[in-house]
Amino acid sequence: MSEGMGSAHHLVKPRLTAENTRYARIVGRNITIRRKYLGLSQAQLAAKITEAGFPISETVVHFSEIGRAGKRPENQYRNLSVDQLMAFAAVFECSPLDLLQEACATCQGIPPKGFTCNECAATGS
Repeated sequence: MSEGMGSAHHLVKPRLTAENTRYARIVGRNITIRRKYLGLSQAQLAAKITEAGFPISETVVHFSEIGRAGKRPENQYRNLSVDQLMAFAAVFECSPLDLLQEACATCQGIPPKGFTCNECAATGS
């Protein structure tokens, strides 16, 4: 190893904070909104995602929604993997981009079927 380069055990994992987990929190809120819109519990959503081919537990759904990975300070914030984001989007029948965008304050990104939101122009399907 060349001088000045530390070994792998000296690498510092960046601390996840509220500032650098903004999208994890947005995705978490959108997962909650869409899950409740479909009338699913966290366990039912986990089962649907697992049936779709991506095994996931109710605990992962819970922590994904709240953007946390547990009560311990070092696990305070949690990021989803790209595969998990794709799995949620597939079950919700939406684009992963829909989960990454702030939900409209008026319709939460899901207007009623047959309606168009006057605020964000989203249409209910």
